[in-house]
Amino acid sequence: MKKKILIIFFILSFLYILWPFINIYKFYVAVKKSDIEFFTNNINWQSLRSGFKDDLEIIIDKKIGKKKNIEKQLLKTLLGNSLIEIILEEIVSPENIVLLLNDPKKYSEMLKKEIDNPKINKKKKNIKKEKFNFKGPNVKRIREKVNYVFFINLNTFRIDFNHDGYPIKVDLKFTPFKWRLYKIYLPVDLLVSKL
Repeated sequence: MKKKILIIFFILSFLYILWPFINIYKFYVAVKKSDIEFFTNNINWQSLRSGFKDDLEIIIDKKIGKKKNIEKQLLKTLLGNSLIEIILEEIVSPENIVLLLNDPKKYSEMLKKEIDNPKINKKKKNIKKEKFNFKGPNVKRIREKVNYVFFINLNTFRIDFNHDGYPIKVDLKFTPFKWRLYKIYLPVDLLVSKL
């Protein structure tokens, strides 16, 4: 009886450890296919926006930090939370998450434009769904790009990788019976240097 319980425990543990890897593959395919619907349904938008808001406040503060004291105070007064919310609406969307993960350089350019000239009620971009053909894993390339991929606690899984020279960390969190993208850590210092 104990042996059966141990076998069941190891099988369930193995499946639990394997599950986020399967989801990472699904996210990878969704990025390559530009599958907006998948991202819409598999991201915890509230926590993602909160993380982006923290990063965006740091980016804006560092960008303003280059200005003179009078300009700095004036911009901080004008920029307040409403501007950050307007910028967040534009940069934290399924289309732009796909852009960030597909082409960080274009995302950086879009972020620069949005910070320099935020606009309310922009037209949504229509992203065409791409075809994706699996060619097999390129283990050497995966080893070069991925720094870390495993659990950081029982219900949070992290993948830390480099894409086009941009270090990106992504956390998946286990919510009832589903792994969802929970947070993307932007390379704040690198983005500030390019803005």
